[in-house]
Amino acid sequence: MPHATKIKVLRVVALVGLAVYLWSVQAMMGIRGEHLLLASIYLALVLKGGKAFRFLGLFLPVVLTGITYEYFRLLKGFRLEIHVADLYNAELAWFGIGGKVPADWFLNHTHPFLDLVCGLAYILYLFIPMVAAIALFFIDQRRMLHVGLAFLAANFIGMAIYLLYPAAPPWYVAQYGLGPARLDAIPSAAGAVRFDQLLGIDYFTTFYSRSANVFGAMPSLHVGYPTSTAFALAPLGRKWWLPVAIFVAVVGFAAVYLQHHYVWDVVAGLLVGATAGSSMKAVAARLVPARTASVAAEAPEEGKEAALA
Repeated sequence: MPHATKIKVLRVVALVGLAVYLWSVQAMMGIRGEHLLLASIYLALVLKGGKAFRFLGLFLPVVLTGITYEYFRLLKGFRLEIHVADLYNAELAWFGIGGKVPADWFLNHTHPFLDLVCGLAYILYLFIPMVAAIALFFIDQRRMLHVGLAFLAANFIGMAIYLLYPAAPPWYVAQYGLGPARLDAIPSAAGAVRFDQLLGIDYFTTFYSRSANVFGAMPSLHVGYPTSTAFALAPLGRKWWLPVAIFVAVVGFAAVYLQHHYVWDVVAGLLVGATAGSSMKAVAARLVPARTASVAAEAPEEGKEAALA
């Protein structure tokens, strides 16, 4: 098939995919402003063509990560037995402080500075893979795709674990106890509400009120997502991966400090991110050959679009 024809077909597929997405979101949860904004950006990139359409193709794994995360609510009926006491007891046995799990210990050892830093980390964790992918479009497009695929793979691994080992977070135990899981438990921002109170906003309160997964403590994808990015960036040198690794350490602390996760959840998040980041290198290399990885930005428009075809 000629390149020009192939690109036209891909653009039609992209437009059909957008229509299906908007229809399904409206049917499942109702379209919100952010859905329309993202759909508008997506549509603009498709219609612009050229370098913009190539960017969308390379950025597509990041887009799919957001979509699949939202659709997880459709799979909750397939999850196995919900774990409450066993994870709590394991945390207490291995990491207990004065007879308390670390997340509960921090309830009596908070500080406004930590509330601010941890809240910001909890906001920015999703942007780390996105910003890295966008920056790499102008530098190394194979690595850009690697970052996006690692992000998507971490999401799939995390969701699989959520189904196989659904687990209650520390805030749930503090509120509802160690008894049988209560399926009517209301999502909570937990310690992140202190960030809202500090700044006089309701960001986390609103965000977590729409949460589709109360029993998603294990693993912490707040840690898993940026960890996958750090592993994908490792070949580019310390100036790329080290800032992300430092962020991983901060968000790992925040996950426990804000009472959203156990230390074991953070460890699991590190393993998920490492697995995703390491395993997607070969896939990215296969999809973006070395001859197009760093020179596609200077190639003719048609060739740029066709590189992923």
